[in-house]
Amino acid sequence: MERENFYILLELSYDPPVTDPAQIKTALQNKRQEWTRWQDNPSKRNIALTNLGLIGEIESVMLNPAQRQKEAEAAIGVRGEMRRQFEAELRILEGKGYLTPKEAAAIAVKYKNYGVDRARVADTARVPISETPPAARDEADTGEILDRITAKTIHRDLGLLGYADLYAFLEEPQNSSIKKLCDAAESKRRAAAGAGTKSSAATITQELSGICLRMFTDFDSKQKYDRYLKVGRYPELCDLIDQENNRVKFLSPDILLRLCNFAVEKYHISVLDAEDTIRRYCAAYDIPIDSQSRQMNCPACGNKTDRDGAVCTVCAQPLRGECPGCGSHFEEGPSVCPECGFALADMVKALRYIGDGENALIENNWSTAQRSLQYARKYWPGHPRLAPLEKRAVLLEERYAHYVDTIADCVKHNQYYAALDMVNEAAARRIQLPLATVAHVEKVVAELERSIGELHEHPENQSFEAIMQLAETVSDSIELSHLMRRHPPEAPEKLLATPHERHVRLTWSVSTATGLKDYVVVRKQSESPLTAYDGDILYEGKANSFLDKTCTPLVDYYYSIYTRRGGAYSATAAMAGPVLIVPEIEELRILPTDQGAQLSWAYNPDIKEVTIWRKLGGERPTAQGDGIRLENTRLDGYTDSRIKNGVEYWYFLVATFLVGGRPVMSRGVCDSVIPHKLLAPIENLHVVRTDNEDEYVVSWQGSQYSDVLLFASHRKPAVKTGEMTPLRELIEQYRKLDIDVKQRESARFRYSWNGGVYIFPVVITGNFATVGEIKYLANVQDVQSATYDIVEGDLFLNMKWPPGLTEVLVSYRFDRFPKVPGENGATMIRYSREQYDYDAGVLIKDPEPAVYYVTIFSAFVTPEAERVYSTGVNLTVNNMAQQEIMFRFSRTKKLFSQVSVITATISSDEAFTMPRAVIIGKVGRLPLNKSDGIPLFEIDRETKVKGSVVYEYRASSLPDNLYIRLFLQDENLYENFRLLPLGGLKITN
Repeated sequence: MERENFYILLELSYDPPVTDPAQIKTALQNKRQEWTRWQDNPSKRNIALTNLGLIGEIESVMLNPAQRQKEAEAAIGVRGEMRRQFEAELRILEGKGYLTPKEAAAIAVKYKNYGVDRARVADTARVPISETPPAARDEADTGEILDRITAKTIHRDLGLLGYADLYAFLEEPQNSSIKKLCDAAESKRRAAAGAGTKSSAATITQELSGICLRMFTDFDSKQKYDRYLKVGRYPELCDLIDQENNRVKFLSPDILLRLCNFAVEKYHISVLDAEDTIRRYCAAYDIPIDSQSRQMNCPACGNKTDRDGAVCTVCAQPLRGECPGCGSHFEEGPSVCPECGFALADMVKALRYIGDGENALIENNWSTAQRSLQYARKYWPGHPRLAPLEKRAVLLEERYAHYVDTIADCVKHNQYYAALDMVNEAAARRIQLPLATVAHVEKVVAELERSIGELHEHPENQSFEAIMQLAETVSDSIELSHLMRRHPPEAPEKLLATPHERHVRLTWSVSTATGLKDYVVVRKQSESPLTAYDGDILYEGKANSFLDKTCTPLVDYYYSIYTRRGGAYSATAAMAGPVLIVPEIEELRILPTDQGAQLSWAYNPDIKEVTIWRKLGGERPTAQGDGIRLENTRLDGYTDSRIKNGVEYWYFLVATFLVGGRPVMSRGVCDSVIPHKLLAPIENLHVVRTDNEDEYVVSWQGSQYSDVLLFASHRKPAVKTGEMTPLRELIEQYRKLDIDVKQRESARFRYSWNGGVYIFPVVITGNFATVGEIKYLANVQDVQSATYDIVEGDLFLNMKWPPGLTEVLVSYRFDRFPKVPGENGATMIRYSREQYDYDAGVLIKDPEPAVYYVTIFSAFVTPEAERVYSTGVNLTVNNMAQQEIMFRFSRTKKLFSQVSVITATISSDEAFTMPRAVIIGKVGRLPLNKSDGIPLFEIDRETKVKGSVVYEYRASSLPDNLYIRLFLQDENLYENFRLLPLGGLKITN
């Protein structure tokens, strides 16, 4: 079991780490006394004994500076992991919508050793800390709210089932935790699925349960539904508001008065309550009310209209915006786009089609919805409501295709009852299937049931031929299965079972039974299977052979095969057995020695005896008794001595097992060896890097042989110095390096890697090699192109990671660059590649207004969990006061054209002179600097700016997944300016 970190165990500070030996000894003495007292506590006794046993190791580690530094670094990593665990546990506690003070105190005590206190719990919590749940507010909460299509679907399904809301449907109060709501939804879904009926109520219950499981995944998604409940209490009133909004995009005072009158008459509420309800609903869904909207005179008709609207509410002329055809900006209500001639006056027609599409989707009519949305896209291609509605239509189409394909597959395999179940389920979900398909399925089932009824009325007609004729039409009828069992088929006449290594090959003759049939193979230990269910069912199918790969060695197996036809099994079976798999000796290795041989094999506890025969040269022995039998009492190896060098010897080995008290012998394995004198291993290995890149000089002592090979391994080799091993195994497991031998005891080789590698030489004799001294080399490359950005007050360090690098150590000071990792007085941040990608850089939150001297060390973790660092890359970060220049990019594209217009808007709160700059593009990732990408456009002259300035550039074609970014031509000017992006920097999808 992995021990606890000593800094955390002693409750000492590790960031910065405590290094005073006196303070460490005092903390250890206090803990020793505490653990001694714990021995009298039954619940803490085991922990106390464990910790008391670690006291010697704690002193050894904590009083050694190098080991203490590693322990502090490990503690920082443990703290990060435990803080992530703390936040995950806190999110679970927040599921009910609030935290009690007792829960906050308990989680703070639990993670106290990792820098978590009550204040941190309060800062991290996303819900109030209170003894009671937060009181519901009268006014609508701000934030995201449930979309109207989902809300209408829920309202329709709840009305069919007779529930007021989803909480009543789940039989849980509104303040229930996320887990309780999800458990209740899953219980409802399972109950409806297991009811055994395909009623519309069961189908709607499953649909609502699925919506609950998707909606109540976390507290934020639950809030969307809760906000809707507060503003959507009167569904009919909400539908009228939506219809008016779809028509003219706002509510006029006259319409507001009519809606208030409707609410008073329909729901018997006061006028003030009705107006308040309407305004809250409009605020939640961003529906403007005339009294709250700015008015203007339409340039086309002169009537009053909403200044913020897209079209005039009287004449339907567009007021302003971007042309859907070419993307150019227009204002003051032209009927056609002056750039491309697009009919702007027809854009209002899209609203009616969008409304028709929404209504069709509520009724699951995807084809009508797609047709309406296609017309809407013709009149208003860029309308924001089109994409989500089209996506929903595609999902409904896929659901329709699922039912059609499943029914077609069932019909293909004559499973008409399964097809009928799918037809009924689709009808319950209000999915209209092709009438011809439904009629065909219902007709076949009806005719089959009529035929079965005639057979029951006239038992004399229940012949096998009549039943088989019906079974060929429908294969999944339960009634036909009962009738088929009265006519069992004939079994195969012969079954052969042949052992093959660790498998058994089964072959059998074809049954003479007529009709559609298949075979069932059954296996049993110690005795033959008597029925088709008496044992393990290995195979069900139409073939006449099978390979049993699940046999356990040294077990007697018996096999039976039955014929199956229409659910009826043959009365008898063909049998075979017993069959016994006897394993061989595995992993046999025979290594040569001086006038001897060393035999070894994998230990098997089931082996009772190993018999060895030795033969002098000649042909390979094929059976026991060919040669001289050697006296052997070991079960894992044998050492043969006093044989001649340079002569080939064969060894034949047979294993003996006990099965049911009787001895059983394996067929035997065989291999050969030629004894010879052992070569001395290469010692005093030295590897030095030359001035040439990736070139090394290796030298050694102890071998006078020129036949030397060099191997490399990124994991610690399994072989040891001085060990003799087959050369074939070395070549298969390790990488052989190409070497240029210059002298008898030195050579050159080239090898490129990042991290650590083991290098070792071998000297060869025949098919065997003697392993020399193993050397570990480290080569950690530095990161490249280190830059920094300051975004919304946070500092981001960016860099290019070398291949294979998974971790960096960022160290910084305010007076000079840190020289080594872990330097005293420097702040250290350890970052993994995953965290770097997640944060889009090394993140330093709320940096101080100062100059940072940063050194970035690449870190490589060896297989032994030790870190090797690079020399480091220096980066100066100037976080002093700078003038902020904001830039934003947008892209428009002409209809039926590849020409795009890139608009760059550059602004600042104060007047400034915009220096020369360049816009860099890169595919797939954000450019890090001017050289990290392709220059697209230039700002080739200085410009005095007061407020903002706009640059436009035309491009004939742009690649997909393109990111662009603004950089200053003179990098020294970054001391005076800070470039801040507004909005996304991804310009193409």
